[in-house]
Amino acid sequence: MFEKLSEELRAARDNAQLTPEQLAKIIKIDIKFLLKIEQGDLSFLPELYIKAFLRDYARAVHLDDKLIMKKYQAARDGKAFEPVEPEQQTEDDPAKNLPTEIDYTPSTYKVVKTITEPVRALKNPSRKFSDRQIQLMLFGVVALIITILIVVFAFRATSVPNIENDTAITEQAAKGYEEPASQPAQAPAQVDSMFSVTLQTDAPCWIKYTVDNGKEIDTLLKTNVTLANKAKTQIKLNVGNSSAVDIFINGKPQDFPKQRNKRALLVVTKDGVKPVKE
Repeated sequence: MFEKLSEELRAARDNAQLTPEQLAKIIKIDIKFLLKIEQGDLSFLPELYIKAFLRDYARAVHLDDKLIMKKYQAARDGKAFEPVEPEQQTEDDPAKNLPTEIDYTPSTYKVVKTITEPVRALKNPSRKFSDRQIQLMLFGVVALIITILIVVFAFRATSVPNIENDTAITEQAAKGYEEPASQPAQAPAQVDSMFSVTLQTDAPCWIKYTVDNGKEIDTLLKTNVTLANKAKTQIKLNVGNSSAVDIFINGKPQDFPKQRNKRALLVVTKDGVKPVKE
């Protein structure tokens, strides 16, 4: 089903002058997985892993990864891949746009009547405002100045301090003032303790995890990838290949049941890692 696709990938690798071992190191994949891809066996891992490997393979050998994914999906569905050919644009023939006959008759001209009426000149066009407008503007400026002067004098008259009243108020305030009793300082609120969880992979591994009952995150971790998170209470893990993952809590390695190529459900707290039954 995937023979044509695997042959195309293998031929591209040969053109790039790469051995299977060299390409496996470049795309960080196990050599046995790469050989299975080139043999047309694409059922050894879930489809999520296969798509990731195919994209990395195509890019490493200078192929169009999007076109490779379309060919993979067509082969998976049992359909023949039919590439879409771009539409050919035909250039316009310049001879088609030429007129078949040329009219050599002289063009006729019409005499336009010249307007000889004089344009009425404006009276003093450089003047922008009339005398009436200038008078109104001057009146407005004078009224504004008078209003400002009245407000300033009124404010100064009301703001003259009364020395006798101020002295009496100061003495009364001094007699009636009592220093407030000092209140005990409140203890700072305790901050919830957090613990860190680190995942280290030695092979490609698919992982789903939830931090403190938050949103579930689905990701694919490649070889030698570190994933770190912090939590208040717990982190729930759904590990596709439990033998490929090491778990650390606050930097300390943790022991938990590992099985090669088998999924494991785990709950990580600050006290350790516990397996969960489905």
